[in-house]
Amino acid sequence: IHMMTMFILLRKRLKGLDDIVLLASCIKIVLATLGASIACKITLVVMNSLIVYLPTHSVFARQLIVLLTCLGVSGIVYGLCAAKLKMEEFKPYKAKIQKLLRRFAPTS
Repeated sequence: IHMMTMFILLRKRLKGLDDIVLLASCIKIVLATLGASIACKITLVVMNSLIVYLPTHSVFARQLIVLLTCLGVSGIVYGLCAAKLKMEEFKPYKAKIQKLLRRFAPTS
């Protein structure tokens, strides 16, 4: 909602934008966010069913584990979606991530 409101306000204030590029970018962001939220929901359901097997008895510790796991999974999925959709916002980080992945890649 916020993104679309800002899109409309900026378009009116600047009396036009590069609408096609901006709209394509908005659609890519929405798709990546949708993928991350679906992954987070699936992770939450799985973690809630597995949480009873954790050795800790603290409710806070269990929920912190669930929160950090969901956050990590959704962040990874968002990053993969951003890379796959070739989002403009992702381009500055692409070379750094590829360099990092090459460092940990197995050599043959």
